[in-house]
Amino acid sequence: MTGHRLHTILFALVVGTVAEPNSNLKARINLSAFKFVSEHAQHVIDLEVPKIVWPNVTKDFTAGYGTGKVSVQDLNITEFKSPK
Repeated sequence: MTGHRLHTILFALVVGTVAEPNSNLKARINLSAFKFVSEHAQHVIDLEVPKIVWPNVTKDFTAGYGTGKVSVQDLNITEFKSPK
């Protein structure tokens, strides 16, 4: 049963990272899944997060008193450590 849970959680993480880029990300994880990941899968997450290829993003904005453009390119996470 534990292997199946880990597989499901990792599948959800991978789908979330390879999905079409969107300006919004919504995720819901129940307490038992969070505890499971915290206890058993931290090392996997610590290894996999730096491997994520983040897309380049350019967004125009009009908010407040002005307008502008935000551009993020070549974003990478070189080191990641899960909270304990």
